[in-house]
Amino acid sequence: MNYKIVPLLGIEEVRAKYGSKLSWKIFVSKTTKNPFLKEYLRLREDNRCSWCNKSYPLHGFQIHHTDYDHECNYGKLIKVPNPTEKRPDRTSEVADCESCHTNRIDLFKECVNRLTTVHISCKRTIEIVREKLKDGTLIKR
Repeated sequence: MNYKIVPLLGIEEVRAKYGSKLSWKIFVSKTTKNPFLKEYLRLREDNRCSWCNKSYPLHGFQIHHTDYDHECNYGKLIKVPNPTEKRPDRTSEVADCESCHTNRIDLFKECVNRLTTVHISCKRTIEIVREKLKDGTLIKR
């Protein structure tokens, strides 16, 4: 287990600092749905979960925040396809990470240095570990 990817502060604690600030909301919720960023992180992590270091299937991972205390300083949004069976034309608004990568690599790196990939099942384990570290019921070695 890689304790370095456990956020020191949880999303609720950081939300108290930023409230409804759009730049923080973009980083927390709009980056994780960006297909360019997902592929970038998947390749950077060599198809391995940063928690357990085991490989994952192509779509068997999630983006994980190692630090929620950050804002998207690029601030641009785009629409990407997000079809469902009932709504095949559905789109979602996501952070424009690809344009940020092209035009402001410095800002892009600030974000991706706070993100990694993990198995969907490992994501919940990380949340539990963070809570146990916080309340002192778990001491990392």
